[in-house]
Amino acid sequence: MQCPATVRQTEADLYPSHQSHTHTATPGLLTAVKIETEIKALGKENLFETAHALVDEVHAEPEASKASRVAETILVRIINRTRSATRPEDP
Repeated sequence: MQCPATVRQTEADLYPSHQSHTHTATPGLLTAVKIETEIKALGKENLFETAHALVDEVHAEPEASKASRVAETILVRIINRTRSATRPEDP
């Protein structure tokens, strides 16, 4: 089933539709997205530090709840994929 709630944008203004959401909210989703964004930035800045060390650094922060925690293996994969774009094709 598809949620009928939509948002209409006119230049910089956003207008919600009159339809309400038909699903429950996902707890911790916003925090999880922020963690993924932070881990990508750390991966680009610290090219010579291991991905696992960066993940441990982010997971040590206490403000993230259990619901918003992304699995360590996924975060390591995100860092490695982000770093792959900076590697030269011919070493």
